[in-house]
Amino acid sequence: KKPATRLADRNTFEIEIIYEAKAKGERDQSVFAEAVLRDIRNFEQRLRKLPGWITLCGQVDERARFLCEPGESLGNYVWPRRLDAFLGSAGYFRLNFDGLARERFPVPATLTYLAEGAALPHDPWKFLPQHYSGPQSTSKLLRSVFTFTAPSLDASNFGEEYSAFAQKELYPFLVASVLNSTLEVDPDSWDDPLNMNMYFRGDE
Repeated sequence: KKPATRLADRNTFEIEIIYEAKAKGERDQSVFAEAVLRDIRNFEQRLRKLPGWITLCGQVDERARFLCEPGESLGNYVWPRRLDAFLGSAGYFRLNFDGLARERFPVPATLTYLAEGAALPHDPWKFLPQHYSGPQSTSKLLRSVFTFTAPSLDASNFGEEYSAFAQKELYPFLVASVLNSTLEVDPDSWDDPLNMNMYFRGDE
């Protein structure tokens, strides 16, 4: 008999977001372009700051909380925070892969790190299409996945909370973001349009 504490036995609620580089100029030829990656990071930071998101993710078992905060996103590896509090005598330091650093890693180095198995269970194909062939290749598509794991086997209350959050806060935010990603250059606006299109699907 499986122990009741197994995370694999618990209900999960998943959101998958697909990004597509618009490829209309030098700034957005692939999802590895800095302008595209910054747009994605800015969006995901706003997503993770939704009040309902913070509340629900805070209820998740600590062993599974990384799936919703910071979530499974390439940006977490492109912008890892250096933890100077763990600086060793040899000058080595630890990294927190939460996507909150000010400076970014070079994308080829990030993809090599993932490809070498240093970030298991994540590898490049968690985020990129199956035809992606290595750090020197490119892609117009990228995905991020965010998962909320019920805090216990009885997921009824958590499921109701998630459903209410999805209907009242999450999906309106995602729909507005998707529509915003379709906007083109507006000569009367100071704001630059996003460098990628967005799509999403998820559990209700």
